Amino acid sequence: MSEAVGRIGGRASGGRRRGVRMLARMTVVALGAVAMVLGGCSTSTDDGVAGGELATVEVLTMDLVATKSLAAEVAPAEQRALPNRAQGIVTALPEIGAVIDAGETLFVVNEQPVVLLLGDVPAYRTMALGDVGSDVEQLERGLVALGFDASDQVVVDRTFDEATELAVRAWQGPLGIESTGVVELGRVAFSSEAVRVLKLLAAVGQPAAGAVLEVSSLSRMVLVRADADEAAEFLPIGGAVVLEISGAQARDGVVLNVRVAEGMPSDRERAVWVEIEAGEVAAEILDGTPVRVRAERTEATDVLAVPVAALLALAEGGFAVERLEAGVPVVVSVETGAFAGGLVAISGGIGAGDLVVVPE
Repeated sequence: MSEAVGRIGGRASGGRRRGVRMLARMTVVALGAVAMVLGGCSTSTDDGVAGGELATVEVLTMDLVATKSLAAEVAPAEQRALPNRAQGIVTALPEIGAVIDAGETLFVVNEQPVVLLLGDVPAYRTMALGDVGSDVEQLERGLVALGFDASDQVVVDRTFDEATELAVRAWQGPLGIESTGVVELGRVAFSSEAVRVLKLLAAVGQPAAGAVLEVSSLSRMVLVRADADEAAEFLPIGGAVVLEISGAQARDGVVLNVRVAEGMPSDRERAVWVEIEAGEVAAEILDGTPVRVRAERTEATDVLAVPVAALLALAEGGFAVERLEAGVPVVVSVETGAFAGGLVAISGGIGAGDLVVVPE
């Protein structure tokens, strides 16, 4: 895609042309267009009117691309209440904002730690010698990853065997709990990744009834509130955008999902939330940090284009441009096509490389 570049120089010549172009400029302003210039230059001409220097631009073949910049903010890719099966009184809690990784303590109940391990299957039972299942496989994988299989005997195979029991005992010792080789229900909480603490759902001294923490993933997304039509035009699912995050380098993003904004009556603004993948964002970039989302939509490809300001509104209707021929501007009728970024596609009697007059 060619970029719109150039400069304007000189004076417009001739009262007639200036008056017609003023009409054209009023017309295109009504269309909401913004004047831009393509690779322009100044050309001197002698057409019998004082002031003979004209500003011109070259007609180029290009794609016309509309750009939209939308306000957004950084948000966690996922947030949820973390399931808890421990019973008793909460005796210690993490700080809000703390990042808790696999093998680390989430919170403490009856002075016994509840530990985060990685896995997609939630903890739902006590695990002991002879048990078989996906939860056992997650436990074994976690113990090996954390270095509690010193003898290298644990086979990650869904079966809680003697080697698994030894690894559990090795893990329990540093936690300060009795080395029984049994993982009682509530001792671990599984999550697919490390978590960040968003909110405390219980206080120290209260019963650990249900979830104790609200957590989020470490991966982030960018959240845009947009009009439904605007989202459909510029932010289709799978569409590429550029994210300009305050305090960070611009990065590419991909639209993940579009969902209806809650609480918006159907007969009013059709607002939607647009979720955009942002990937790993530095910890110092807090949730709620402002973002500009730059999205593009191709209006036309491989067309002849000039600045909207080059158009003349004809008295009989339609549009024209002034093409420079041997230094003399000649009015040439044109058909207009797509508008984008202050440019307009034209056709009819004009070719790539022609010079057309633009106002100062």
